[in-house]
Amino acid sequence: MMPPLPPAAFAWCLAALLLPPMAIAAPTLTAEAIFASARDWTVEIEGDVLAPFAEDSSGPGTGTGFLVDAARGWVLTNAHVAGHSPAELSVTFADGQKFDAQAVYVDPHVDMAVLAVSPKAVGTRHAAPLYCGASPAAGHPVGVLGHPIGFHYTASRGIISGATSRFGQDMLPMDVAVNHGNSGGPVLSLETGQVVGIATATMNDAEVHGITLAVPTRSPCHILDLLRAGQDPSPPDPRLAFAIDHEDTRTRIVARNGLPQGNIDLQAGDEVLAVGTPAGTRPVTTYTDMVDALRGLGPQITLKVRRATEERLLTGLLPRAQKITERQGFRLAGATFAKGNANYGPWWVAPNSITVQDVGSGSVAELAGLQLHDVLFTVDGLAVQELPAFAAAVARAGKEERGLWLVVLRLYDDTAEGEATFRRLEVPVEDAEAVGPLPPVVTSQQ
Repeated sequence: MMPPLPPAAFAWCLAALLLPPMAIAAPTLTAEAIFASARDWTVEIEGDVLAPFAEDSSGPGTGTGFLVDAARGWVLTNAHVAGHSPAELSVTFADGQKFDAQAVYVDPHVDMAVLAVSPKAVGTRHAAPLYCGASPAAGHPVGVLGHPIGFHYTASRGIISGATSRFGQDMLPMDVAVNHGNSGGPVLSLETGQVVGIATATMNDAEVHGITLAVPTRSPCHILDLLRAGQDPSPPDPRLAFAIDHEDTRTRIVARNGLPQGNIDLQAGDEVLAVGTPAGTRPVTTYTDMVDALRGLGPQITLKVRRATEERLLTGLLPRAQKITERQGFRLAGATFAKGNANYGPWWVAPNSITVQDVGSGSVAELAGLQLHDVLFTVDGLAVQELPAFAAAVARAGKEERGLWLVVLRLYDDTAEGEATFRRLEVPVEDAEAVGPLPPVVTSQQ
């Protein structure tokens, strides 16, 4: 499971909100009553990743989630709790009942995921009340319920500090205590009892104290609505890359259009101003706002862009990102091989190539010399860019009882003063198996 977002020190400017303030009704519930009600639909999530992709690490992990659709058995949590890799997942309710769970949807942009348990397991429990409007204003009182460092159903409280688009997505900074095990838990308005966010991360730095982060529920609400309607809520294909500014905020300015020819004619430097269909567009203000506006649209979409000093409308196709729940990989000798993606791995060097997504510590693959993010160029002297072909080469080597010869590109080689190098390595054919929905083609050879 992935840990919370990495530590960093930032010069915060939280006075300006990205969205209009949330309209809050007069207080009608006490904090004690709100937390007591939330126990019914808040859960503990356990997961075990056996063959991780680059976003995750192997092994067990825990987090928090909350029931959002009782009829479907859907539970909302963080993507880094559910994992971006195939995992064995379970959900435990406050009464101690534990049920197996499956990942229905994991978002590659917003740190959220939807898990499913059997609707029969939900029984008479009711779903959490989600607030789907604009984010709360600075100073709004909130509480978090979860399982920090093993203290089950522990409550903490504080205020919303403001809003930020740093870290690549819209987030709510808070002064609420959030620790390992809180991730994925509900952030509750202590005025209405509604869930206004998903507890996500803690800022850990010598110069940063008491700042935690939550995903606003605006995006998850939209994603849940699309899933209920049977639509794909995936964001745009990450090969369409956007620039990050000096404050580490992802902009709506195109940095590189790596989409295949025939898709929408976006060019480097274009700034997206509005999103829609040929029937009309709506303005967007942040990168997350733009991504949310694109969810569920298609196949033809229209973008209003600023190119140099001129505004223009572009209409065309914009493919969606591959679903994380459908990712394919192959595990060999303790290493995971899979196609690179825009967030992890050198996709811009060889966008259609297989990369090393994980190398287990002390594994046979590590001893053979493989490293994270190595780009696969040849297998036994042949160029291989698709996983079935790689799996077939592994099968041949296993049948012939020999190792597999790989040539990989290492973009930053410590032994070559940081230069890129090509490495030829022999990897024994051991513990070979498909990861995800790839059909199995080879068994382990001991």
